[in-house]
Amino acid sequence: MRNILLLVFTIVFIAGCQSVIPVVDKNYVPDIQIQELAAKMVNAVDPNGIYRQSKSYYMRQELMINDKSVTYEVLYKSPNKFRTVMSLDNRVLQKIVCNGVKCWSTSDKGERTEITGLEFDRLKLLDELSSSKGTILDVFEKVEFAGEDKVGDSQCYVLICYPKTKELEPMARYVSKSDYLVRKLVTVKAGAPYIADIKKYALLKGVMIPSETEMDINNDGTKELMRVTDYMLNLEVSDKEFDK
Repeated sequence: MRNILLLVFTIVFIAGCQSVIPVVDKNYVPDIQIQELAAKMVNAVDPNGIYRQSKSYYMRQELMINDKSVTYEVLYKSPNKFRTVMSLDNRVLQKIVCNGVKCWSTSDKGERTEITGLEFDRLKLLDELSSSKGTILDVFEKVEFAGEDKVGDSQCYVLICYPKTKELEPMARYVSKSDYLVRKLVTVKAGAPYIADIKKYALLKGVMIPSETEMDINNDGTKELMRVTDYMLNLEVSDKEFDK
């Protein structure tokens, strides 16, 4: 299992300076091999192998923006189908559906557009990150240590993850040295930074879920808090749920 932060990453990629990505310290010598760390990250999130055996999941999160609660929902079905819905006051603002082959975006006005090119490659990366199989080494072309940094009370390894699609931006992950959970995510899109600090994890259905995530989309000090409000595993999901 790579990671089940699909909604967080969806917001990353619909957000729109490389300077926020840490510079690799060539003199840093890690005390762990990257293959061992990748395996420990899987076991930290899925200690009993429950997610690795799962076929589907549903997650709902609430994000407070300007005193309004925006709801994000994701439905995922292995191996490569997912649907995300963003809504406000029960009104759908955006829906993204991927049937494993193609993806579409539907606006609040009902306008449907096929997602292609680089944006499609980003969504395929999201899909791979949500897989219940493998590690981050299976998702990215290269993962390297950049050094260490402290996030809150956690001393973390800093990993730079380079997507297989060369045009996609690298992603920095701050992985706790004590429990191997991701404490911080940093990436960019079109020159705009995105920073997510994972404040809390919760063991839900036997899986460690980032239950509270604080996000800074423009690195301007304005932060929004996203909370998980519902999570379910192994639902019976029809493929029709992923029709455009």
